[in-house]
Amino acid sequence: MAKKKITTVEDKKEITSAEEALKAIKSGDRLFEVPKKFRTIEVCLAAVKKNGYMLKYVPEKLKTAELCLAAVLKNGGALESIPEKLKTSEFCLKAVKKNGYALRSVPEELKTAELCLMAVSIIQEDGLALEYVPEKLKTIELCFTAVKWLYDDNELYGHIEKEIYGYIPKKLVAEVRKMLDSYINVKELERSKVKKTVLKEPVAKKPSVKKPSVKKPEAKTTIVKKPTTKKENTAYVCTECGYIYITAEGDPAYGMKPGINMADKNCPQCDSNDWDY
Repeated sequence: MAKKKITTVEDKKEITSAEEALKAIKSGDRLFEVPKKFRTIEVCLAAVKKNGYMLKYVPEKLKTAELCLAAVLKNGGALESIPEKLKTSEFCLKAVKKNGYALRSVPEELKTAELCLMAVSIIQEDGLALEYVPEKLKTIELCFTAVKWLYDDNELYGHIEKEIYGYIPKKLVAEVRKMLDSYINVKELERSKVKKTVLKEPVAKKPSVKKPSVKKPEAKTTIVKKPTTKKENTAYVCTECGYIYITAEGDPAYGMKPGINMADKNCPQCDSNDWDY
């Protein structure tokens, strides 16, 4: 993939008014590129609607319920920048629905069994949100759900199997492994049935028609090149915000474990899917 020129703050035209700041945000600038004195409520609202994580750069006095809700609806992870007094059950639910890892920013008293189950089962990678589930809520069903989702993402599971079981209470580990084994057996059985069904399907025979023999030209051999596999130490750079993810290291700050192929993933910082690597 060809490298793209990343525009730096120095390359930007100097902003001299709130009106210019609003135009800059609508044109793609990030809120941290806008001078603090021009970060009005209108400018900040426009910024978080484009990228919820920009809530981090909104002045505390401007963090209204409306603005914070807009940020969370765009990126669930923005919950970490919401003032504690605004972290209601409704806010937390909306955040976790968008991003299971938002559970780490949910106040302990608002972590219910239903919310935690949702957090570990939104998408495969969110199974690791199990780390932020209170011990008293780590039931066999919840732990199995987290492990099952991660297992279904085979590429990721191989890297974090040991870690995910480290978040499960020791007394439940054996039972969860047993449930996963049963789940794997059922999936293998289903695959086997599908293969047999395909093989058994009768193929309608066409009536034979004698055709004059025609000498066919020799078939050319086509060599199909297999796609190359990314190296384990691939560095993915988000062209939108400059975030860097290195496969060999991962990024614990965003719950990103080593070995994730980010080509089909969104940036955890700005939600963009435009990478240089």
